Amino acid sequence: MFGRAYRFRLSPAVIEPLRTATGKQVNIRAMQPQDLFDVHRLMEQRDAGYVTTASELNKLLDASAYSNVIRLEQQVLVAEEDGVLTAFAIIAVPGTVMTPSRESTLVEWGGSPEAAALLIAGAIQSFNLTELTVPLPWQDNELAALIQSAGVTPENIRNDGTVYLVSGPRLLRQLAPLLPDGLIQAEGEHGPYRLTLNNEALVLDDEGLLSLLFDPESSYRTNGSVTFDPIPLPYTAGLQYI
Repeated sequence: MFGRAYRFRLSPAVIEPLRTATGKQVNIRAMQPQDLFDVHRLMEQRDAGYVTTASELNKLLDASAYSNVIRLEQQVLVAEEDGVLTAFAIIAVPGTVMTPSRESTLVEWGGSPEAAALLIAGAIQSFNLTELTVPLPWQDNELAALIQSAGVTPENIRNDGTVYLVSGPRLLRQLAPLLPDGLIQAEGEHGPYRLTLNNEALVLDDEGLLSLLFDPESSYRTNGSVTFDPIPLPYTAGLQYI
């Protein structure tokens, strides 16, 4: 397990508090084929995500892989403000063909956090959901704050799945623009990794390195000596789930 995420469990009781918290109104409707490029644009604007073309996105939407795995039906809602698409939400809900193996779940979202919160509230109402699970990676803090303002306390979880680190030195080279120059030195493909924090020399293995880089609640960050921000990663159990 790696990184950090929140898991919210929403009931119909949050519909009105969410609408009040956003302070705006949007037009909510089902995604149409002509919305593909706008949805792709919003996906590209996220803090962390997978690189896809519009054509690849269309195939992922058609596949609805994660929704099918949990035996739910994929629905894609969009929010419009003054004729401009400002948010989307992909939600897995009970259908008529399969017996669900999970509760309804937010699979993916993008765009304005306020508009996305309204999409979530609208989905709970439109699909008559008794519960909607909303997993959010830690960097989705604005949407998380809106949901918390509606009275929902999140469960603090790890990102779904695991990470296989093929080459520590290569990863550090790729992340060089985000890290202090020369802070972390790798002595081999899988470490050890050496760095100095708060005048203390540390030696890390792969697990320690991934914790330091990607986990905002890493034990290596507790004393405030880390001078770079944790690196955001997308939540893995989403549209690209295989």
